Amino acid sequence: MVSSEQSPEPAWDRTTTYYSVVARFEENGNLDLWPLSSEQIKHDPTRVALQGWRSFIFELRSPIACFRNPVQVITTPRFRIYPPFDLNKKSSLASVLDEVLVPMGSDHVNNYVAIPDHATKGLRVDVTKEGWNVCYGIRIDAINSEDVSSVLQRFLKLVRQYTRQWWVASPTNFFDTGIRLRFDMDQSFRPREVSSARDIGPLESTWAGMASVQQLINIEEPLGADAWKNVGLCLQQNIEPDPCLSFFLAAIEDYKGHSDSQCILNLALMFEIGENKARMIHKMKTFSRNKDLLNNATVSLAADVKVFRDLITDRDNIAHGKAAVKARNDQALQKYLSASFRFMQKYLPLLQVS
Repeated sequence: MVSSEQSPEPAWDRTTTYYSVVARFEENGNLDLWPLSSEQIKHDPTRVALQGWRSFIFELRSPIACFRNPVQVITTPRFRIYPPFDLNKKSSLASVLDEVLVPMGSDHVNNYVAIPDHATKGLRVDVTKEGWNVCYGIRIDAINSEDVSSVLQRFLKLVRQYTRQWWVASPTNFFDTGIRLRFDMDQSFRPREVSSARDIGPLESTWAGMASVQQLINIEEPLGADAWKNVGLCLQQNIEPDPCLSFFLAAIEDYKGHSDSQCILNLALMFEIGENKARMIHKMKTFSRNKDLLNNATVSLAADVKVFRDLITDRDNIAHGKAAVKARNDQALQKYLSASFRFMQKYLPLLQVS
């Protein structure tokens, strides 16, 4: 039964609350643990505390693939961003399973068992190419009033634009879906024990460490000096990522994440924005209806117009609460994505976005 009482208004708020803990050194403690400064540092005026600023280290949800890591620091009056760096991900993956109890039972949970010592933990797999360095760490300095989480998101979206690393800025890590272990079971759905026989040769554990990754699609570039420079210039001049390219990269992320309807919607937005922006660049009339854009395409290849008609049909069905009627399988979605890739190849030179 629905209550007749009026529901409270949602508290719309996206500010981030930060918590911190610090070590405290006391005179009656172990003085050997004190981080004492050298005499040289004590008399160095540059080592005086910088008032009004703090430095933060982030573990990124998804990695940034770098090539010969940039060394230049991106500087603005309100924040500074350092090049990505490595983190010890293998150690953190292994320790997350220490002293863990796994639920057991056929119809309901009636017991918990420990993960055996012989189970392999901490398996890590990165999708990379020769010369790439996969980085999960970022350092950001910021004035006290700056929301560093917002700065990080702006930075990641620009990295995504200039590298085509479609996973960057996503809340999903497509190179670590979270799977950690696999084990064989007996008829009671309990972990199967290793045979106790000693005369049958080497034995394999019934537990296996696991990892999983998505594959690259061959449009990605590592974050090098040129891309890093472009990211820095955009942050310094408050230039937002191009929305057409952003929707295309978001659509790839949706496809990889099996969000087919969202993939179609993002590709439709890419088409509409790209066609109208191209018309504005050429000082032509813009259109508010996709039908007019399809009949007067300036970016779409002639051979791809029919593909985009099907895309817009599916977009309209989804917008009206229905299912897509054209893209009923993976091959149809791939056709949309391929046509959109060719679309972007014609669109980006108009903006000189490289």
